[in-house]
Amino acid sequence: MVNIRGTDWELKTCQVADSTSSMELTLWETYMEAVKTSESYTFTNLTTRNYNGKLSLTTTRQTTIEPLKTSLLSSTPRNIIPQTISINHLTASVEGAAVHIMKLCPKCHTLQQNLSPKDAFHRCQSCKIPRKGPSYLTKCNGTLTFKLGKEELALSISNSLLSTFIRNECNLNIMDKQEIEEFLLTTGPLTIQYTSENQITSLSKLNKTDQQQKTDEDSDSDEELCAIA
Repeated sequence: MVNIRGTDWELKTCQVADSTSSMELTLWETYMEAVKTSESYTFTNLTTRNYNGKLSLTTTRQTTIEPLKTSLLSSTPRNIIPQTISINHLTASVEGAAVHIMKLCPKCHTLQQNLSPKDAFHRCQSCKIPRKGPSYLTKCNGTLTFKLGKEELALSISNSLLSTFIRNECNLNIMDKQEIEEFLLTTGPLTIQYTSENQITSLSKLNKTDQQQKTDEDSDSDEELCAIA
C-alpha cells in the first residue's frame, strides 16, 4: 500500500523474464491479479522507471496484459530467487469490522472529501464536473476481527480483496461505512488465508457442504465429550 496525495493505492512487484534476462515489474491496482507465477504474457504500454540506478517496469492506465498459450521459459533464470511466504488458514465468522471508504472521481481520480454514498449527484472537487453519485469509484479497506480460541485476531484487508468480495453480493457504490460493516458481520463463516503479518490474502464464503461438515464435526465433538463425562 502506498499513499499518493491522500489516497491509498495498492501495488505488487514481481519479476518478469525471457530467455535472456529478467526485470522487476510493478503491477498497480486492477493489474495485480492479472498475472500468475510461471505463466507467460504479452505486455503492452508499460513504462520504465529508474530509481537509484535500477531500471524497472510499471503498469500504466493504458497497459494491456494478454496471456500466451506457450511458455517462454523452459526453466527459471538463475538470477531470480523464489520467495516463499508463510500462509495461515482460518475458518470463522467476522466478530468485528472497521472499514475505511474512499470515493474517487472516475476521470481525474481525485479523492472526494464530502461525498456520501447516498448522494444522488456530486461535483468533483478537482475537475469540477457534476456526476451521478454512484458513478464515483469506491475504494475500501479495513480490519476484520475473528475469534481464535479465547483470543481475538485482527486481520488487515486490502481494497482489492474487500471490494471484490462485497461486489459479488451487493452494490458497493451505494453502501456507506455502517452498511458494509453490518454486511461483513452477518455474512456467515468465511474461509480465510493470511500472512504472518496479519494481512488477508484471500477470503471466501464457506459453501453449504463445508458448513454441514463443520456442523457435523462440532456435533460429534459434543457427543464425545458427553460420552467421556
